[in-house]
Amino acid sequence: MSSRFTRWVVLEVFKPVVLAGNLLGKGLRVMFAGRDLELSRTREEELEKEIRVQLPFLFEKYQGSVLLDETVKHPQPFDFASVVVSADNLLIRFFRGRGDLRVHLAQNRAPVDWYELHVVLSVIENRTISEPLFWTDIARLLELNMSGLKNAFSQSNYPELHRQLSKVRELDRAAISRWETETNHRFRH
Repeated sequence: MSSRFTRWVVLEVFKPVVLAGNLLGKGLRVMFAGRDLELSRTREEELEKEIRVQLPFLFEKYQGSVLLDETVKHPQPFDFASVVVSADNLLIRFFRGRGDLRVHLAQNRAPVDWYELHVVLSVIENRTISEPLFWTDIARLLELNMSGLKNAFSQSNYPELHRQLSKVRELDRAAISRWETETNHRFRH
């Protein structure tokens, strides 16, 4: 048999296999979409409960309330969950997934500009603050710095904070770009 004929046979035999796989995949998505959506919502409810247990001061002292995170599409993949808490002039997004727990902040008037908690605190305090990994770290950072965060995100101070955080973002992007260039250069040579 020629290689051309063999290739043609293989391609023709696999067409129905690929079609069957596509149909099966679509069928399974339809069958399990409701379950996936329910699991996604359940993970968010569990995260909200954890926030209420681990960070009660957000609700007791700062009258925090849980908001719908409109940026999230459901069902979320893997074990991802996202919850937004509004506390005074701050929006605090808690995100958990694949073993990570992250906290982002935004001004309630600018809910599209989210910044990582440790980066905001680093800018405010003008020193490096490590990314919090556990609830105890997050609770300590938020509770100790809540008044400073509220002040920094106030309407009068936010423009300056936003300018400084944008500068940090640009420096991060430049560093990542440089690292990518160096890495690519090493792989090519």
